[in-house]
Order: sequence, then structure tokens, then C-alpha cells
Amino acid sequence: MKHRFVASSLLLFGLCLCFAGGCASDVPPKQPDAARQKELALQKELDETKAFLARQDQQNQELVQQQALWQKRLDEQRREQIQTNDGLLAAHTQLQSRYDELKSKYDETKLATQTQTVSFRKVPSVTIVPNNSLIDTELNFDDPEILPVRRDGSDLVIELQDRLLFEPDGPNRYTDKLSQSGKQRLRKVADEISRCYPNDVYCIVGHLDESIADERGMDMSLQYSLQKAAAVSNWLVGEVGINSSRLQVGAEGATRPITANISPANHERNRRVEWIIRAGLNAER
Repeated sequence: MKHRFVASSLLLFGLCLCFAGGCASDVPPKQPDAARQKELALQKELDETKAFLARQDQQNQELVQQQALWQKRLDEQRREQIQTNDGLLAAHTQLQSRYDELKSKYDETKLATQTQTVSFRKVPSVTIVPNNSLIDTELNFDDPEILPVRRDGSDLVIELQDRLLFEPDGPNRYTDKLSQSGKQRLRKVADEISRCYPNDVYCIVGHLDESIADERGMDMSLQYSLQKAAAVSNWLVGEVGINSSRLQVGAEGATRPITANISPANHERNRRVEWIIRAGLNAER
């Protein structure tokens, strides 16, 4: 009886060991916690590195795009600068050409007037009457815009204001180019003077007012007033047929105002061309 109990106990103990061993073989072995944490840390670092590289790549692409944009703008600015430089060069060339043209015109006019210098010396044995006195003559221009003829010593003076002869160039400013109405008025004046004084010497003298003289300076004022007188003289010779030997051309600039420059009307009157009849001085003598 005792032996059976011991045998049964041993058998039961053996079965328990077998069962315990079989259950234990089904459970997977656990890895150490430190190795697992290190593996996770490395994986996280790898993911962060990939994300950083992706951001860097994105930034590099944006920088390349910005560089291309700035290069495009720089190229456009260079093209605009080249076009501007070309425009400035063309403008400079045009201005230089205009300057050379005006200088050539001035030189030609100056050369032409060297032999036709205006002289205001009076004819000998002529009684001098008070300067600027108005006189009665047989001249009749039938034009209310033309002031009465006045006497300057032995000379007869007809005043032709700039506004009556030349094309406008801004407020109260005129060019040295005759207007169409100016040509018509000048022809009427020329016909009347030629009718009354067909053989006398004529002087065409340009004048300015102080405002234009202050703007242009003495030399340019004389040149401008000379250009006005030359424009009238050349037209009289070319279109009316007055002999050039009877014409003298001169310029006074602003040195001989007919009235004080104290009002717009006075300034306007001083801007003029004077047709002076050298009465008694015959060109055929």
C-alpha cells in the first residue's frame, strides 16, 4: 500500500514536470530591454535624418528657382540698360547733328553779314531831327497791327513785332521761322515800301527784350536776333525779289529797346524786327 502511494506520487510528479516543460516551450524568449530601446532610437534617428535631408532638398530646389528668377530679372535689366544706352546715344547723336546744323547756319549767316554790316552813321549834310519822332509819309500799309512809321535821324523805321512775323514757340516766345501770315504781311509791307522807295538801301535789324536776353545770354541773344533778321532778309530776296545789294542785315539783341521793359506789352513791342529805310541813300550811287 505504501509502495503504491509512493509510485503514484512519483508518477504524478513526473506528469507535472512534463506538462510544465511543454508549456514553457511555447513562450518565445524575451529580448533584453536595452537592445530594444537602442534599436528604436536608431530607427528614430534614421527617420529624422531622412526628414532633414528631404527638407534640405526642398530648400535647395527653392534656392535654384530663386536663382533662376533673379538671373532672369538681371538679364532683363541688362537688356533695358542696353536699350536705354542706345536711346541716349541716338539722342546725343541727334543733338550733336542739330548743333552742327545750327552752327553751320550761324557761320553762314555771320559770313554773309560780314559784307552787309549795318551802319547807323548818318548821311553827311543831313539835318538830324529828334530821335523816334513819328512822321507823316506816303507809306500806307493798311494794317492796324503795324505801328506808325517813325524817324530815327534821317532813317525811316517800320517796326514789325515778332508775333506778326514768326511762328510761336510757347507763351510769348517765337521761332526765327516766318509764319504763313507773317509772309503775307511782309509781302504787303515790301510792296508798299518798294513803291515809295524803290532805289533806297534797306536795313533789316533784329531786336529782343531783356527777358529773352537774360535766358540766352549776350552772345546767343545776338545770334538769335541776327537769325530773325536773316530770315526776313532771305525771304525778301528769294520771294519778293529785292536785290541783295540793297539789303543790310544786323542784330542788336536787347541793347536797343524801343520802350522800357516794365510790362508784358512793352516786352512784346521790344521783341521785333525793324525795317529801316535809308532815305536818300541810293544803292545805285
